[in-house]
Amino acid sequence: MQGLAPSETFLFADFRLERRGGLFRRDETGAFVPVAIGSRALDILGVLIARAGEVVSKEDIITAVWPETVVEDSNLTVQISALRRLLDHDRSNGSCIQTVSGRGYRFIAPVARPNTEVLPASPEPGSGSEERQRGFPSAPGAVGSTRRLAAILALDMAGYSRLMGGDEEGTHERLKAHQRELVEPKIREHRGRILNTPGDGMLAEFPSVVDAVRCAAEVQRGMIDRELELPDERRTKVRIGINLGDVIAEGGDIFGLSSAQPISAWAR
Repeated sequence: MQGLAPSETFLFADFRLERRGGLFRRDETGAFVPVAIGSRALDILGVLIARAGEVVSKEDIITAVWPETVVEDSNLTVQISALRRLLDHDRSNGSCIQTVSGRGYRFIAPVARPNTEVLPASPEPGSGSEERQRGFPSAPGAVGSTRRLAAILALDMAGYSRLMGGDEEGTHERLKAHQRELVEPKIREHRGRILNTPGDGMLAEFPSVVDAVRCAAEVQRGMIDRELELPDERRTKVRIGINLGDVIAEGGDIFGLSSAQPISAWAR
């Protein structure tokens, strides 16, 4: 893949944002690899990074990302939360996206614009097609893919938009704490692996449906003892769905209806 012009590439922390190619994260080998991110979240990130250090109003972001469309503020807060969960995973000094009360958001992490051509974002040529390097998954059934039976657990927060509307930063911090202290340890304990963390949700794969069910039950039991100091209407409640079916595995990704169905279709 050809390097992009300096104005189209931004570097911050361990990430690289390319206007044409998407978002990439530096792995343990030092190579930049594609990061799964929704198109709206990616557009919002582009707006904030292009004006890094400035306060960008909610109106400006919505106009840029949803042109000529009526959008509620809750749609923006959900996308901001998804970005924070992705970008702040290893940060210990607060979020790189700062909420400025009553005004908007500000991207506060240092941002650099390379003044030379950038290196290819993904592994060396021969490891995949140009589409794969640009961040698009290869078509299911390509060389190296396998089909297997998998149990997929999907989790999300009930009433997330309402809670974010009442206390955006508090809700975001509580969600991160629940995931870090309860959900992620339980997934690992039951031999699962996290596939994706979109917005307020999480997708995980388990080798057996028994492991997935046990994990779900323990997460729900653990949630009972959390946030006891909060009134019931402000406490975090999670929905969990489990689906068993065939998936196509390729590298670290999986494809198939089992992982693509929205949680609302099968979570109870």
